[in-house]
Amino acid sequence: MHAEASSRSERPMIAKGEAAHGELAATTTSHHPTAAEIEQVLRYSGTRVGRGGSVAASEAARDAGEQGWDDRSEEIFGIFVSSEEQLGYLAGSRRPAEIAAAVVRWIESPLTVGQARMIVACGGWDPDPFVPVAEAGLLEGLLFEADGSRRRVHEELAGAWLSDSMALADDIEVLQAVRGLLRSGSPDGDGEPTVMRVTVARSLALAEAAVKSELAAAGFAILSEIDVSATFEATLGLHRSPLKILGACNPALAYRALELEVGAALVLPCNVVLEEAGEDRTK
Repeated sequence: MHAEASSRSERPMIAKGEAAHGELAATTTSHHPTAAEIEQVLRYSGTRVGRGGSVAASEAARDAGEQGWDDRSEEIFGIFVSSEEQLGYLAGSRRPAEIAAAVVRWIESPLTVGQARMIVACGGWDPDPFVPVAEAGLLEGLLFEADGSRRRVHEELAGAWLSDSMALADDIEVLQAVRGLLRSGSPDGDGEPTVMRVTVARSLALAEAAVKSELAAAGFAILSEIDVSATFEATLGLHRSPLKILGACNPALAYRALELEVGAALVLPCNVVLEEAGEDRTK
């Protein structure tokens, strides 16, 4: 067993992969740590302060800084070991192997470090259900109220609620629950389709051009255009105020949705409705 050195500089610098049992391998190149490397740091931190198999959070953070991990990995690891309580909560365990596996899940998720900090601060412990929420641009709305306070759902922080209730849900189920929460204040929703309304001080033609431009910038193509007023006029001889329906679709998101649930085809493409609401006003 490696005896504790009196300072960092006196610790053995062993080439990666050559550490003896209980010793901590050091590297000089920035790299993405494996679960085994993370576990080694966690075990060493506990051993070095006489805890045996129990992890010492503050020591683990210091030891990890010597391993040449990339910045993201160090920062995510730092979130875990910011306190003893946080360490146990995020991993659901104090066992080094289980903690290491949890750290790797967060490191490998597409969430940014900033998003990870925000999620953890709001009680989240599982990164997976937050990924579709972040991709849909709903993360801050889920986690915080309009006044900046942390949102609570059923008396628990929103991050904890999503982690607890949606850990095994697919992306569509997660987004349905989150949108229901944001729309009606309840994760069960109100049974109504998601509708976002806005009225702009532009003619219908200018509003349509602006909408198409914004949709294109967000990766949405217009698959269909229905001039409802013209159709009624031509087929029924009836007149109504100008109304158009644009069928918008983001191919990448649509593909992902259909891979998860073919029933998503029932709501594709997404409808964008433009209706004249008076002179130079469109809703």
